[in-house]
Amino acid sequence: MFSTNLSTIKLIGYCLAANRLDNSTMAKLSKSLTSKNFDWKNFCHVAATNWLLSYLHYELQRKNLINLVPQQVQAELLAVRHLAGLRNRRIKQQLEQVLGLLNQENIQPLLLKGASYLMEPVSQVQQFRMISDIDLLIDESSIIPAVKLLKLHGYSFSNFLPDGTNYHLDPMFKNDMPARLELHVKPLAAGCSQMISVDSAWDNAELMKNDSLGYFIFIPEYRLIHQFAHAQMHSGDHANERIDLRQLYDFHIMCHIYSESIDWSSLDRFYSTHGRQIWIDYILMARLVFSNCNRSSISGGIAQQAHAKKILLKSSGDRKRAYLYHCLERLTRLPKRLTSPEWYTIKFRTLFNR
Repeated sequence: MFSTNLSTIKLIGYCLAANRLDNSTMAKLSKSLTSKNFDWKNFCHVAATNWLLSYLHYELQRKNLINLVPQQVQAELLAVRHLAGLRNRRIKQQLEQVLGLLNQENIQPLLLKGASYLMEPVSQVQQFRMISDIDLLIDESSIIPAVKLLKLHGYSFSNFLPDGTNYHLDPMFKNDMPARLELHVKPLAAGCSQMISVDSAWDNAELMKNDSLGYFIFIPEYRLIHQFAHAQMHSGDHANERIDLRQLYDFHIMCHIYSESIDWSSLDRFYSTHGRQIWIDYILMARLVFSNCNRSSISGGIAQQAHAKKILLKSSGDRKRAYLYHCLERLTRLPKRLTSPEWYTIKFRTLFNR
């Protein structure tokens, strides 16, 4: 049975990646889900806090594992999936309306994060992704005309949520529309703008046409780079040693879908000068949770693996075990001579022979 929080996270990861698990891991997963003592309340709580309930129902059903789930839990997962799908269809309609308005003025935004998944999903499961807002990168010369146009059609800046930043304007709302609208002038916050500058964002985006609507999305490599940078650096998750499982699952999906088309060696070289250690930690965490996340050439050592496990445990609230991995990480980073018994023997002999 999976009893600790980390094990619950790993079990959730196995459920989400069930379509790609080997037979041995699948057998362990099935045995855990059918255990009489399995803590479904904790399982659903951890999944809910990471906005993953709708994903879980989709993936368990796709792998024919949903019948292993108690009827009440099945009903609740299905309800969340149904509501998420309904809301996302409404948000997609809203996004299409916004794109139609902007296109009338020859403004073709770059869709970021959830907006890109709505229009150009990497996987079918993302039609049930929990989305809170619509993020659009607007060319600097078009930002003022875009704001005027949206105001003319009923959008207004929030009076109660003035959280504009150096990379996006204050959120815009419209009555009877489900999502808030964030117009970005930069793809990322200033603290991690070295990952993707405004110029490199547009240079690495491709124009899409969908039912006469025009918009840009990142090429696969930059979808991965932006997702990673936003999750780990932009949101401060790595600095605060926490993990967002929904974001990590998006990363896992992209790694799987794009595995044959992405030049992993080139991507790894990119991170040799841009957040190398954070990139290693993120890949290792994805491997720990979802098993065999991608084809990256990175293989972390003991210290890196201990650090990744520490972050997962800390994010789960298991601070005691997280501290043990913290100590292991510190120990493995000591100079080899300090962890070698022979070194102490030589030092003692030297002292006693004086």
